[in-house]
Amino acid sequence: MNSATKISLADRILLYTWIPLSVGPMVWGLGDLAGLQLHHAAVLLVYAFAFVLSCMRGTIMRINRYLLFLLAYILLLGIAFNGGALDFWLKYASYIGVIIVANHVVKAMQFDVFVDQMTKALKAILIICLILAAIAPVIAFHVIDGQNSLNGLYAQKNTFGRLLYFLLFFISLQLVMRGGRMRMREGIWIGVCAISLFLSNSRTSQVMGLILAVVPFAFKWRYVRLSLVPILLMVAILTMIGFATGQVAFGEVGSNHDYISVLGMEIPLTGRATIWQGALEGLNKEGRWLFGFGLEGFYGSNFKSYVSNIGLGVFVPADSHNGYIDLILNFGIVGAFIFLAIGMKLYFNASRFPAGGAKIAILSFLVLYLGSNLTESYFVKTSNITSFMFLVMFIYSYGYRESRERAAGARGGRC
Repeated sequence: MNSATKISLADRILLYTWIPLSVGPMVWGLGDLAGLQLHHAAVLLVYAFAFVLSCMRGTIMRINRYLLFLLAYILLLGIAFNGGALDFWLKYASYIGVIIVANHVVKAMQFDVFVDQMTKALKAILIICLILAAIAPVIAFHVIDGQNSLNGLYAQKNTFGRLLYFLLFFISLQLVMRGGRMRMREGIWIGVCAISLFLSNSRTSQVMGLILAVVPFAFKWRYVRLSLVPILLMVAILTMIGFATGQVAFGEVGSNHDYISVLGMEIPLTGRATIWQGALEGLNKEGRWLFGFGLEGFYGSNFKSYVSNIGLGVFVPADSHNGYIDLILNFGIVGAFIFLAIGMKLYFNASRFPAGGAKIAILSFLVLYLGSNLTESYFVKTSNITSFMFLVMFIYSYGYRESRERAAGARGGRC
């Protein structure tokens, strides 16, 4: 990996402007600028800044070939299915932008420096959110479903919750990298995050926060790391058996009150299963399983009628709230195999790492990434911290292999 232990002011500015935007839209970001949401306009500016930095440093010439192949596939699909739609080109620009940001960040700093800077950035955002809650609670708290939920700077409680569970992940990761010794200040930060998660009333974020605070420590043990793939396969098999036997089933699909029942315990999905049913119906009726509809070709076109008037009132979703379904909708089974190849490459690269912070971080993040895509669409959405982190981990995963190849080359040259 990069031998530099310090980062330049420009790289710091890039990271500290990108991270708060990548968490999600803030309250001010919901405004409109000539038809473009202010949040998206700000993100495009950060992409432009990253592009300039990458050109100046030459990092843009060293983008991973797997990611270039993915971009080429998305472009060809888009031109074939919905190349005339502005939404496609904006989304495609976002794909390119987040890859440039991730690639530049990885090339600009060592992994431990990246973790340190990410933790500081997330802490700074949380401090600003809490100060806002203290001086302007009318802005920081929103009443949703009869609950007064803490949103901080952000427009939604789930977005604020994302900030919190990522901060918990990085705090835990720092502890693991330092040997697991918790100091008082880490304990205070964990407590602040826990209280903030409780006040957010975001059930998804609360579950993710609990998991991510523990997972990095679990992956310190070798047998846990080795059992990751078998456990994931076992969960998939048990889920299929559960659906086949009726022990896992959806209920009240066609309303906001849908749920999934697991061994008799009902877990609310607040309309998600209803959306999933409509999206899958669109795939079936249009026969688009192989290549999908292209990026933004389903929700950005008349095909979204499949998820309109399905029992959710006037609400028409902008995505399926399920990364796996949206992956097929946008890129088809072929695109899903490309993502699978990238994910497997990430896993196998990480498996070759020596036991330590980078290996634990990558494997822990895979748990977050695969789990969060069950209820959100991070495979397809790009301008968010989850997709950014996946790309960062993927590019970092090549670092250990490249350093070994350079060492082997140096030894060969001395022979």
